[in-house]
Parts: sequence; structure tokens; C-alpha cells
Amino acid sequence: MYPELQIARVEQATQAIPMERWCGGSRSGSCAHPHHQVVPFRCLPGEFVSEALLVPEGCRFLHQERMDQCESSTRRHQEAQEACSSQGLILHGSGMLLPCGSDRFRGVEYVCCPPPGTPDPSGTAVGDPSTRSWPPGSRVEGAEDEEEEESFPQPVDDYFVEPPQAEEEEETVPPPSSHTLAVVGKVTPTPRPTDGVDIYFGMPGEISEHEGFLRAKMDLEERRMRQINEVMREWAMADNQSKNLPKADRQALNEHFQSILQTLEEQVSGERQRLVETHATRVIALINDQRRAA
Repeated sequence: MYPELQIARVEQATQAIPMERWCGGSRSGSCAHPHHQVVPFRCLPGEFVSEALLVPEGCRFLHQERMDQCESSTRRHQEAQEACSSQGLILHGSGMLLPCGSDRFRGVEYVCCPPPGTPDPSGTAVGDPSTRSWPPGSRVEGAEDEEEEESFPQPVDDYFVEPPQAEEEEETVPPPSSHTLAVVGKVTPTPRPTDGVDIYFGMPGEISEHEGFLRAKMDLEERRMRQINEVMREWAMADNQSKNLPKADRQALNEHFQSILQTLEEQVSGERQRLVETHATRVIALINDQRRAA
């Protein structure tokens, strides 16, 4: 149906949509069922990118990964609905994780929200990891901010790396001697990382775990697009310069750049999986810390 696109996967929508003035192919001009509902499918080209989910205040961001199971997006969405329902909540949104085939996935991330009219559950005690309540992206001022700090203690030392301190480095530099001469002059402090992925892996505790995870996911996708654009730019330049080369040489050139893109996608896929696994480990560690402190 779309020969100009490279369709990588097909996903069924989670909700039906109305189709007004649906006549079902009737040519009589009259519609027996003018109001019709269908569940559409989406044809998605290119490499898989998980959806960014919004987490309204009072809602919970959760995810499940089952590396030994490769299920359809419909089944994963159903699992998210069941998980929310088991906690007396309703599913606000879901997104697939870890693709393993055409419309097949090993995980799902989702947002559960209280039913309308339910009191704010911010004071609910933390229990099982599946019931962990995450705050919204922006911090809340006042008393709610204090409660949030109490509910989310800083990760233990195993997960925290002190940022480099220029002052300490300067103090540990030995005085110049005949051997060092001018080698030891001015110590340049190690620059602090600015990329969300580097901060998430190298400096946990800088921001909240959930906020850091979402920022790392977004920055990883932006980094991927920059790298792909750079490879495609170089490929186009090389292709333009090789127009007079033999066909075999041009084919080898194309295979070279295809290999580069494939390697890039494999690296990004590995980083995505590492993000999810690290996030799950840190969430469990945070909850265990709070249980021990209780």
C-alpha cells in the first residue's frame, strides 16, 4: 500500500475511532449504519522509537520487561490495563519497549491514574515496586516538596559518583621540581557532562530518578538522529563523488555506509536496553532503602 516507505512494523491502536457517514460501500445513497467505529492500524516506518509518556500529577509511571516473552502490542497494552486495574487505577497511556519482531515486544511502559474524584494518593505508603508513585516532571513547592524529598531518599553510595572537584585536584598537585618543570602548571577541572545519557549513567543523584530516566531517553534519541544525519550527509557526498566509478565499487561504497548505519542502530538499541535495566535496578534500590529506613 505504501511502496515508497520501508514499513518496519504495524501496530493496532488501543481505542476505536468513529467514522461518520459510513455506508459500508453502499451505492444506494442511504446508510443503514451511519455511525461506525473501527480500530485503526498504524504503519510505522524506520527504526523503533518508544513513545514519550506524560505523567499527570498523582499518577504512576511503571514498566514491565519480560525478556523471555515476545508478545504483540495489543497483548502488552492489555497487560498494562490489567496492572492498573489490579491497583484500582485506570490506564492513562502506554508505550512499547524492546521490540523483538513485527509488532512484537518484550516490554511495556505505562501510566496509571486514579479514577476521577479520587483523593490525592500522595500520602500513600510505598510498598511493592509495581505500586511505586512517581512525581510529575516539575517539582512542587512548599510542604509537598518536603514530602517528596522524604519519599525519595538519595540513592545509596553504590549509585552515587561524586563530581570532580577542581579545588581538591589543585591541592593534590605536587610542587614543581626539576623533573616536572612546567608540566604541572594549571590543572583543568574535568568538564561536567551535559548530555542526559551521560548524566544518568555517570552522575546518579543529580536529579530525581524518574526525571533523569526520561531525559536520558529523549537525549539518546536526539543523539541518534544527529549521528544518522551525519552519516547520511557523508553518504550523499561520497555517492556524488563516485558517479564515475565502476558499479562494483559503488556497490561496495553503499554496503560500507549501510554497515555503519546498522552498527549505529545496534549501539543505540543496546543503550536503550541498558537505560531500562538500570532504571529498574535503581527503582528497586530506592524502595529497599526506604523500607530499611521505615
